[in-house]
Amino acid sequence: MLKSGPSISVTDELNVKLNSLNSKSNDSEIDIALTAYFNMVVNDSNVNTIINNYVKMIDTSAAGINDGNFAIRFQSYVSRGSSPSQVFGSLFSAFSSAIRSDLIVGVNIVGPENGIVSMRDYTLHMKMFRFLKQRFPTVKLAMHAGELVLGLVPPEGLQFHIREAIEIAGASRIGHGIDIFYEHNAYELLEKMKQLNIVVEAVMSSNAFILGIENNAHPMLVYKAHGVPLVIATDDAAVSRSTLSNEYLIFSDRYRPSYLEIKALVYNSIHFAFLNESEKQKQLDNLNARFESFEAMIAKVASTLYDSSISSLSSTAEQAAWHMVLFFCLVCYLSN
Repeated sequence: MLKSGPSISVTDELNVKLNSLNSKSNDSEIDIALTAYFNMVVNDSNVNTIINNYVKMIDTSAAGINDGNFAIRFQSYVSRGSSPSQVFGSLFSAFSSAIRSDLIVGVNIVGPENGIVSMRDYTLHMKMFRFLKQRFPTVKLAMHAGELVLGLVPPEGLQFHIREAIEIAGASRIGHGIDIFYEHNAYELLEKMKQLNIVVEAVMSSNAFILGIENNAHPMLVYKAHGVPLVIATDDAAVSRSTLSNEYLIFSDRYRPSYLEIKALVYNSIHFAFLNESEKQKQLDNLNARFESFEAMIAKVASTLYDSSISSLSSTAEQAAWHMVLFFCLVCYLSN
């Protein structure tokens, strides 16, 4: 993500109409207000100029970065702490920009979920996403959802954020998903996420730093046990002072996954990326080649160090040490 969808201006009457909405407003009332706003801005020349300038800014920011070794894509986003009118206006800009630029591959919503406005308007925000998703069906959605623990909000506030992001807004990626334990009908929701291939972005440093959630308190193993796809992510690397390589290292040290589990997570980052099929295949071909080269190198090293396979090492400690050596080599290799 780079910058939120730009704000746009409408009449005071429309602003008042939208700002009178909240999560308890009925669907008909919400749709009438959102439709009036949408119809006013969709063909407005000034609004379209603002959106086109935003797209140009994204294109300029990415100029010279994409090459054969590195690809960058962006998500536009809105802040959940703003007024309903501001959120919907920015959200319209974000959706509109996503269909105008190949570099903007999705739309997100960010900001603390436990804020007064965030909690009050959460369901309303999800219905705004649903409204625009119906009008821009090709736009993919990622959601920061369930970044909550007991003490930040009342217990009932932990029961619906992930579900509504999926069932109302139509998200295909969930960032954090920490409060899955408290979601209403959590087992049914986990099964739905598995069946729909809703991927969860596991952000371990951020969850430890902001929420105090780590080790076995983190729901990552719950998602894994229920077959929900996972990817490793950084959240806000500048805040947590982390890198993607470091997140993989934390994951490996904390949960002792097998090499094949780590490899599957790396592939998930492409399988579930918001890329078109040709771009995705290009990245997969590149990753296949890099893994083949890495594994050939490690096989050569292993044959030099040991006369037999890693499984014959004399102790669990030795196997764990060798596993960490393999992982460190993998991180260094894929980072180059």
